[in-house]
Amino acid sequence: MGFQVGDMVFTRDGRPSVVTGRRESGHVELERKGEAFENKRKLGLTNGLNSKNRSEFESIIREVRSLESPEARVDQLRSKVAELGQEPSNRVLKRYLESEMSFIMNSEGVHPNTFVVEERNI
Repeated sequence: MGFQVGDMVFTRDGRPSVVTGRRESGHVELERKGEAFENKRKLGLTNGLNSKNRSEFESIIREVRSLESPEARVDQLRSKVAELGQEPSNRVLKRYLESEMSFIMNSEGVHPNTFVVEERNI
């Protein structure tokens, strides 16, 4: 299993860590406390995103989290998902944003009156 620098991982004892470096010997450097860990922890799990999508995801999430109300956050994410949905190359990024939107909706109790889903997901 390969990890990228910036990935969140859980050690054998279940403690979260962030990958801060790689070594030629197949070892990775992990950080459990500190600036890199705190910055990454606030942005959620982005393992699986390439570096371009990861930086775009983090930028969108920072923008969304600057909004105060959960409803405004969901609306902002919904508009970003609709914007990205037009381009097939953004499929993975779109799925990560949809997951973040679902997390906000479930954790904050936001239930919009209207929403769009793919027919095959009903």
